Amino acid sequence: MLYPIINLEQSRIGVADFVHGLEEIMMRTARQFGVEARRDPKASMERVKALFFKFFCQIFNFNKKGANP
Repeated sequence: MLYPIINLEQSRIGVADFVHGLEEIMMRTARQFGVEARRDPKASMERVKALFFKFFCQIFNFNKKGANP
């Protein structure tokens, strides 16, 4: 498992492009080991955004109402 942390604004790319790039790298790597890999058309950017928000809230100890005491 890998969790890259980069400044997307500084890199001048959006979340969708970043995720697409990660997917591409993983698919190419898998192919080098003889493993077929492809994108899941059912996985939407809304799901990625929701997972990112959940991750953000866990890191900064937020709940739905704001910061936890």
